[in-house]
Amino acid sequence: MVIRFRCLALAAACLVGLGCAGDDGAPDPADLSELVQAPAPVQVYGSWHCGNDFCTWGTVRDMANFDAMNHWLIDRGNGSPSVNLVVLSFVNPLRLLNHTTDTATLNGVPRGMTAAIVNYFASHGVRVMLSIGGITYVDDWNTALDSDGAQLGRNAAALATQLGVGIEIDYEENTNPRLTALQDFINAYRAARTLSQHGLGAAIDFNVPENQPGSSTRPFGSMDPRIVAIFEAFHFRFGGCFNPRDPMHFEYCETPCAPASANAGTLGRVITPRMLLPLRATDRVLA
Repeated sequence: MVIRFRCLALAAACLVGLGCAGDDGAPDPADLSELVQAPAPVQVYGSWHCGNDFCTWGTVRDMANFDAMNHWLIDRGNGSPSVNLVVLSFVNPLRLLNHTTDTATLNGVPRGMTAAIVNYFASHGVRVMLSIGGITYVDDWNTALDSDGAQLGRNAAALATQLGVGIEIDYEENTNPRLTALQDFINAYRAARTLSQHGLGAAIDFNVPENQPGSSTRPFGSMDPRIVAIFEAFHFRFGGCFNPRDPMHFEYCETPCAPASANAGTLGRVITPRMLLPLRATDRVLA
């Protein structure tokens, strides 16, 4: 599921401060038409990563050495990553099904595919997937699917949840593919994989260090009410009005949703989209 956030470019450029929008007039996205840019197409710049041992990932990597060899992926020289997706290749499907542990595998997962590797990329805004299969493991794919495709799907879902990654199916059988069992794998994976709003592509967090959830001293973090107004105008809920509060968080509603404004009266002047033109420094309200 992909949501195109038309208001992100504007919201990210705003100042940072607090608030749950009140209901003193239905927000009209048309009021922001002059400020909102056209949506950009989704772009994926990915890299299939075979580690340093011909795609087995059979040993735990020294992270200093890993950074020396891979830093270009997370920093192209200007602080921005060179890619937005890395696919770690490959997981052996039969070992994953059987939760095999040996010198190269731990509970069905290559020993080198660790949380440290995932976090190395994820902490720089690069999504991570694990690829199951590859041309080397076609026979093992067939054996695993013949044995229990659904259980393989559940094991893959558990692995994805454990490491916070996505899963790529690289099944290269071209003569007698086990399509029914492969569908069993997909169905079981989807049933077991409970995705958050972030996982569904329907939520985003801003300025995490200054907007930690559950703070008793700064319940709304540093979120500017104008940012809240912009997002609510485009059918997003503000996490600062959740219980417990999560002021970094905005999540999309497929249908218009009323703002959670129970505490709006304590937050000072409510900022709505009609009040955003022109923006005034005096409108900034701090938590």
